[in-house]
This record gives sequence, structure tokens and C-alpha cells, in this order.
Amino acid sequence: MNKIKTFIGLALLGFVFYACVKEQVVQTESVEFKSTPYWVEDGVLNFNTGKDYEELNDRLSMMSPTEIQRWEDSLGFISFNSEYFAFLNQLDSIKNEEQFYNFIIKNNDIVFLEDSTIIPLIWQSSHQRTVNRNGYVIINNILIKVTSNEMLINDTFCSDSIKMDKSSNWTRRVEIEKPLQLKSTYCGSIVNQTGQSVDNKWCFAEYSVYSKGYPLSGTDMKYCYEVNCISYAYKKSFGITVLYNSLHACTGLECVVEAPVYDCICGCYNYIEQKLEMSAVGPTTTTLKTYAWFNGQRIGEYVLNTILPQPEFKRVKGRFWISGTTNPEPPYNHEDAVVNCGYGY
Repeated sequence: MNKIKTFIGLALLGFVFYACVKEQVVQTESVEFKSTPYWVEDGVLNFNTGKDYEELNDRLSMMSPTEIQRWEDSLGFISFNSEYFAFLNQLDSIKNEEQFYNFIIKNNDIVFLEDSTIIPLIWQSSHQRTVNRNGYVIINNILIKVTSNEMLINDTFCSDSIKMDKSSNWTRRVEIEKPLQLKSTYCGSIVNQTGQSVDNKWCFAEYSVYSKGYPLSGTDMKYCYEVNCISYAYKKSFGITVLYNSLHACTGLECVVEAPVYDCICGCYNYIEQKLEMSAVGPTTTTLKTYAWFNGQRIGEYVLNTILPQPEFKRVKGRFWISGTTNPEPPYNHEDAVVNCGYGY
């Protein structure tokens, strides 16, 4: 599926970025590097360097679900995201209410119930696709365990650390911000809309922007903003809101966020409006429970040892459709999920 995405000024800014001398992280410990940027060992994805981690996440954010699955298969890696959707697919086949609830409880290491809706324990897209079911990833010999609300870090990693998984092993803890709706001048950090229910099925669409970090050596951290734009196909099963397989389509996606961009002249980061766009796409060729139009896509640049301010959208719009609600061709009607807010509207 062709996606048209635009970062305003990034081509020029990218040239400037590489022409500047930026602050470098000095590795104080001797680290053994492998010839490949990443590999899988004991079910955990390992990265040689933080740069390798950044580059892979940028590539994965632009891939379709099928392409990501092929990438996982080629490595022999099973991500948290794959485990989560395998759980949902198995849940589809359960027709007994007691077994339905018991299966959710059995998998409480990856999901939980909130307001009668099944929620994945790990919610940030880039984490979902690079950690395994237990939340583990290794970057430059630093062991990381991602949970629902924090990132546990072990700077003195050894193979027994994963097997033990005790709190005494963790040398640092970094809080993961909750994806809460925040009021702002424009749209807030999360914008969502629900289409009208048809045949007990409905489309839910959501934009979110959040700050994500990962550790370097010592106490160093790097942070960036990431954007999600996801359509969900929802229905009710035994009183629980669950996802079902559907075709997905969208039109006119656009979001604007003030994100950090390095300025060579001042040697600092300025917060400049950056835009992601996508024209009409779909319907998808296969049925899926969700479709990520912007899949944890980085907006702006990484910054070192600077906690980013709470991001917010300056402008957001888009129209979303799934099977069971309305025809993907114009004219659209009130059954679509429509997001439209921010300046200029």
C-alpha cells in the first residue's frame, strides 16, 4: 500500500543536520560489537548501538503489517505486537463466556481490561514491535524491560539478568508517560472519534503523539516524539469491547506537531512545526483488526539528556472507514469516524 508522507523541510534540515557538529555520547566501557546491526538471542532483539535501534525503528514505522511480519519471520523474532494479535485471534474462536474471560485472565501479562475494553499492556508502537512478550530488548549491552508505566534498565547486563528478572537487577527506572487526554489550545495530545454503530460494529480512530526515550551508557538518555494514527474495528462480545477483522480505509490524513530540530547556528534544538500527511488510501487488501496509518512514526529529531515537553497537536484531520459501517467511496456519511480539529478549521 502506497503511503504518501511529508515532513516539511526535512530534506533541507537533514542536510543541515549532518553538516553540523552535534554533541556526541562517549562510551566509557569497552563493548564488543557484532558485524550485524541487530540480531535475536534467546528470543530477545539485540542492537549493536543506539543508532542501529533508531534506524530500524524509523524503517519499521514505514512498513505495512505484512512487511513487518516478514521481517520478524526472517529473524526468528516474535514481538510483543505479534503476541498481542495472536491472543486476539485466539480470542475470536472462543464461544463460551467463561472460557472467554478465563483466556483474558490467563494472558494478563500482555493485556488488561479497562472500562470493559481489552488494552495491551505495552502501548507505544515502537516498543510493541521491538520488545518480546516479556518486554525485553537489549541496546548496546544495556538490558531494557518495558512495562505499562516504566522502563526498567540494567546497565550491567549478563545473561542471568533475564532469567532472574528481579527488581534488584535494575540500575535505573524511567517513567513512561500515560497516554492521557490533555486539554490544550488546539487539540490535546490525543484526538479520537467514534463512528456510529452499525450491526453492533463501529469504527474508532485515534491520533496520539507522545515522548519516547531509550537509554545509553551511564545515565544518558535520548528522547523523541512519535505519532500514531490508528483505526480500530470494534464490536461487543460477552459485554466486552473487542477487535474484529475488517477492511480499513482512510482519506485526507494530516497532523502538525511542534518537534525538536537541531539548529547549527545556536547549537541548540528549536521546536518547529512538522507535518505528516497521507492522501486517500484503502480499503486494505486483507482484513485486519486495526490499521496503523502512522505507526509510531518519529517526528522531529532525537535529543540527548533533555526530557521533552508534553507534546500536542497543532492540527489534526482525517476520515476513517471499516467494514460494517459504510461504503469506502464518497459520499461519506455520519457512520465514518471523522477527526478534525486545530487551527485553520
